[in-house]
Amino acid sequence: SLFGDDPAGMIRRKTAFLRSYDKLGAERGLAHDRLVRPSAEDPWIATNVSGLERRLASLLGIANASRRSLTESAEEGMFVVENILLRPTDASDPCLDICTDADCADCAEMDPYSYRLHFVLPAYAGRFQNMDFRRFVEEVIREETPAHLLPKVCWVDKDGMGRFQQAYGAWLKLAKDAPAADRVQALTQLKMALNSIKSVYPQNKLFDCTADEGQDKFILGRSALGSDEAIDTP
Repeated sequence: SLFGDDPAGMIRRKTAFLRSYDKLGAERGLAHDRLVRPSAEDPWIATNVSGLERRLASLLGIANASRRSLTESAEEGMFVVENILLRPTDASDPCLDICTDADCADCAEMDPYSYRLHFVLPAYAGRFQNMDFRRFVEEVIREETPAHLLPKVCWVDKDGMGRFQQAYGAWLKLAKDAPAADRVQALTQLKMALNSIKSVYPQNKLFDCTADEGQDKFILGRSALGSDEAIDTP
């Protein structure tokens, strides 16, 4: 089996992908429709996701590709944020962190908007707790994302996901003709949420080379000592 999937399940997923291959391929470059607004019945605009998200979900065996809260269960899923959609439309709008010093080597980027994507995934969900599967997910994301786009993959804990969801949900609800104050607040909160996102990793420790053979190996370049706190698990 691959990452806990039984052979029959793997065959079903591959068959489902091949059945939808023409649609998933043709719509890979389509974004979600910003003109569709949330409602009381559909606050996340669940089915209004990009073609890339649908293709990735199918390739990775994520059963539910819709946009929804990922803090209320241990379901696998993802949010994709196109940075260009967060660009200021008025002089009062906040910008993502921008470096204005051409000689600076350690501050923000000079252009955080063009051809940039954020992939936000729950580190505590299902197979996402498996570091080998995470590496596989990142590899598939980079292979499937159009070559001119730079993806940033973030594996977040429940607290980080909660802050992001609150800010992203408020931004999605923002009407095109919303008052300037509402737009500034929504953009500011989403900017803060994106800036505060930190990938978390299962705790791991260095151990003596004579330790039990069953001990997970710490491989340079493929392992992390882990986050300050253990990942939340359901």
